Amino acid sequence: MVRHFWRWGAGGGVLVLIGMALTAVPESAVPPLPPRTAVVIRGETFRVELAANPAARERGLMGREHLGPDEGLLFVFETPERHAFWMKGMLIPVDIVWIAGDTVVVVVERAVPEGDLPDSARTLYFPPVPVDRVLEIAAGRAQEAGIRVGDGVTAIIE
Repeated sequence: MVRHFWRWGAGGGVLVLIGMALTAVPESAVPPLPPRTAVVIRGETFRVELAANPAARERGLMGREHLGPDEGLLFVFETPERHAFWMKGMLIPVDIVWIAGDTVVVVVERAVPEGDLPDSARTLYFPPVPVDRVLEIAAGRAQEAGIRVGDGVTAIIE
């Protein structure tokens, strides 16, 4: 089994572990993330689907009836911005973890579905600073895992 491991960061390189060899390679040489991967925060591993293009980010978890305690959706953006999120079309509550580089910058616990409200009446969730990744996990998991601002974030690809 080949296992890739790295910490996200804004620096010039990405650390890649293949088998037992440790090599530093430029970020441009690292292949794009596959459709499923894992995110580790505070020792908790979340198997995530990726939303790395506009259509997947717009769809998000809309219509999803269940999200397991160790599952999630990772939104990946090309540029760090104060990306807005809302609960339109959501059937389940989620925790929103805002990530800049490889660090948690804010945790919104328990964003809840808002039913059939008009778009203008919906709650918008914004991070306080630009972020390039957003993790949605089952409501209550951020607190259970002890996720807090300043925690490191690691991605694992198998």
